[in-house]
Amino acid sequence: SVTTMKRRKVCQVCVLMIRPALLVKCIRRILHGKHVFKLNQCTNCHGKDGTSPFNLTTRRDSLSDDELREFIKDPASFGNRRMPAFKTVISENDLDALIFYLRTLP
Repeated sequence: SVTTMKRRKVCQVCVLMIRPALLVKCIRRILHGKHVFKLNQCTNCHGKDGTSPFNLTTRRDSLSDDELREFIKDPASFGNRRMPAFKTVISENDLDALIFYLRTLP
């Protein structure tokens, strides 16, 4: 649920404050995900912040990480016929970083 995700983010922030090395790792992962977002031209439809012209935050907030992974791989299976499938385009490592980055967007 959305409340559970918000609690998880608060807990992650607390851990980052205690372990600076983890903070560096998280920043690298976010930057990697941001690179994947740009490299795959996600900004063309979702803008730099994920909201324009097609807002991805509503869908993102309603899906678990596993569901979001499946959505990105095959959006048509979720009823989205506009977004291209990235099943054969994005590696699992890049997909992990992308989802991590998407969770940081407002």
